[in-house]
Amino acid sequence: MAGSLAVAVPVSMTTAQPAGISAKRAEVARLEAQLAAIDDKAAQAAEQYNGARWEQQQIEGRIVTNVRRTTETAKRLKKSQGVLADRLRSMYANPEPSLVEVLASSGSVVAAMDGQELMERVGERDGTVVRGIRHDLDQLHVVRKQLDRDRADQKVKVAEAADRKRQIEGLLAERRRVVEGARGELRQMIAAEEARKRREAERQKQAALAAERAAAAREAAVRSTT
Repeated sequence: MAGSLAVAVPVSMTTAQPAGISAKRAEVARLEAQLAAIDDKAAQAAEQYNGARWEQQQIEGRIVTNVRRTTETAKRLKKSQGVLADRLRSMYANPEPSLVEVLASSGSVVAAMDGQELMERVGERDGTVVRGIRHDLDQLHVVRKQLDRDRADQKVKVAEAADRKRQIEGLLAERRRVVEGARGELRQMIAAEEARKRREAERQKQAALAAERAAAAREAAVRSTT
């Protein structure tokens, strides 16, 4: 980062710099270091915001899955309850024969006992299925409540991350303007110093030429008198 922020300086200004330019160059370097640090913080803030948004999307996805599973489980419960209700209605409409009646019709104690146990097992199985589905549905409702809490918490985290990201980006933009202003001032100072040096070199050149012309004139005057 620091390399890309450096201000290009003409070679002629790299030595014997006036105090003002040296001070301004040090100021620019300090501001560029601050800018690089803020730029790093901005990158971290952006990463944290993206991470918070990703987690928020994961929670929303889990909620969608929970809603789908809850709907499917509710349908299963309704269907199983219907089966159980139909069986109960059938049992009330057609009461189960007593053990004596089964024994009288089958003539076998074993057959009578097997038939009784079968009817009891069927009833228990239907009841177990309904209780199991109702338990699953209750668990899904518990999970949904937790997901709703997670969603609310994550919404706050995303908002905080977004606010921090905006603050750092605003500071970064402000510091960039400060750095660019300092760089511009440094370039102007360097240009002014180079112009001063060129004027001084031209002045010295003209002074040397004038001195040469004066010396030549004096020499000519001396020759003319001899």
